Amino acid sequence: MVLFSLAIGLAPLLATAQLSGSVGPTTSFSTKSNHKVCNVLDYGSVADNLTDVGPAISSAWNECKEGGIVYIPSGDYAVETWVTLLAAAAHTTDFELFSSTSKGAVQGFGYEFHAKGSLSGARILRLADVSGFSVHDLALVDAPAFHFSLDTCSNGEVYNMAIRGGDSGGLNGIDVWSNNIWIHDVEVTNKGECVTVKAMAMPTPSTSTRNGAVCPKVDGDGVQLNNITTRNWKGTESNGAQRGPIKVSCANGAPCTDLTIEDFAMWVESGDKQTYVCHSAYGSGACLRDEDKHASYSTTVAVTAAPSGYSAATMASDLSSAFGTDSPIPIPAIPTSFYPGVTPYGALAGARSSSA
Repeated sequence: MVLFSLAIGLAPLLATAQLSGSVGPTTSFSTKSNHKVCNVLDYGSVADNLTDVGPAISSAWNECKEGGIVYIPSGDYAVETWVTLLAAAAHTTDFELFSSTSKGAVQGFGYEFHAKGSLSGARILRLADVSGFSVHDLALVDAPAFHFSLDTCSNGEVYNMAIRGGDSGGLNGIDVWSNNIWIHDVEVTNKGECVTVKAMAMPTPSTSTRNGAVCPKVDGDGVQLNNITTRNWKGTESNGAQRGPIKVSCANGAPCTDLTIEDFAMWVESGDKQTYVCHSAYGSGACLRDEDKHASYSTTVAVTAAPSGYSAATMASDLSSAFGTDSPIPIPAIPTSFYPGVTPYGALAGARSSSA
């Protein structure tokens, strides 16, 4: 097993890994629009928050999946039928899913499952075997289980999104089992992982995140991780003594090398101590060992004072308390900044369209 976990609290994170090629759709939106546009209203959908939009989306996809656009106009739509969109050869490429106004959202009503004691259910959004794609300018709210799953995908970009989940583990924001994926400028409010990167992203870590959390995890005798930098992380964790903000756990047979943790300044919301845990991990910062000989080891470091540079920045939309699991979660506005003073890499789609 390899676990690289730097994931507690609300904090900005810059974790960089080398992308292995270009990401995003392979043709422009205008090119696809000129080819064909399939409006779900033409396939039986009604924006009345009652009529099941699932069959209409499926029909529109079948008509436009070869290089066209499936268009869902502004309005409130109900989903009763969970939709699986398949390309002719069970592989999709040059795919883009977004809200042109940056106000689109999918409400999963997970609280209806959770109030009955169940944390199992459908993902709000799952991409499988998709390449050359992007998902952006959407809000995903209150999933029955995970909010967004990327399975066996490649060369994708996920950005300018807001994800709100219930106050329970297992309601992850984004789960990635894919290669060469760039995730940036995503706001996640939940009690599970914000962004977790799993088996398919290894052994070459090719997922780069900004303002999120990265947790690659692989079962096996040993997977080599190297050349990973994490910087500029400030904020708080709930209980740093119980679950500290830094845990880098690598395989004894394949220690992680060339790791860097810098500009890291997190502190506890309760208590007076936090812990850093490093296992067979080499580099600079926190509890990493800076040695040429890469033998297995395990160490826990107790930190009893707030690190230099610590701050707990707030935003206008910060929540006063976490959401529960048995009542509705409101749909948020997608923010124009995903951390105080940080400008997103790309403007919101709604801002671009309004200025066009």
